[in-house]
Amino acid sequence: MRASTASKRSRQSHNLAQRLHSHESQAITDLYDLYSELLYVLVKTIAKNSTVVNSLVQESFFRAWNRAAQLEEPFPPLGLWLMEIARECALDYQKLSRARQLIATVSPTANFPATAIGRESGALENTRIEEGFASLSEDQKRVTGLWFYRGLSDEAIADRLQEPIDKVKRLRKAGRNRLAQKLDLADFASK
Repeated sequence: MRASTASKRSRQSHNLAQRLHSHESQAITDLYDLYSELLYVLVKTIAKNSTVVNSLVQESFFRAWNRAAQLEEPFPPLGLWLMEIARECALDYQKLSRARQLIATVSPTANFPATAIGRESGALENTRIEEGFASLSEDQKRVTGLWFYRGLSDEAIADRLQEPIDKVKRLRKAGRNRLAQKLDLADFASK
């Protein structure tokens, strides 16, 4: 029974990716319903500024919608794809904040239309992230953490950890793949 449930979830995820690729308007709503809580937790962890988290999550979905036509078969795991977009948004925000501090300007960041997200399931999402990272080896945790949360390149990670670049790339890819398996929320499509 479990195998048939996993197969059904895989089909639902593939179907959602196809609908998103075709710019079906309901697809972005379904994607938001499935992944907004996860993105909220991740963005909050990276951006470290709770006043902009809703805007950054909303920006993540705008970017996903704009990039959906670029998705190709085989479709990537949607949860991981969205996490990478959200990570990019949060890191962009951090860079912008640092740049603004450097030039000593006090201009507020652009406010994107934000929809209130219920936070009742935030603990569940945080648990899923912790479980995903717990499934990684210690080396994968170090490399994946520096790559995902700090936005460091493979070269910067290799320098920081004093490890060969090939080892860092291998660890990051293995960690990313394991997180994709653990964090892709397509299995919650039946919620």
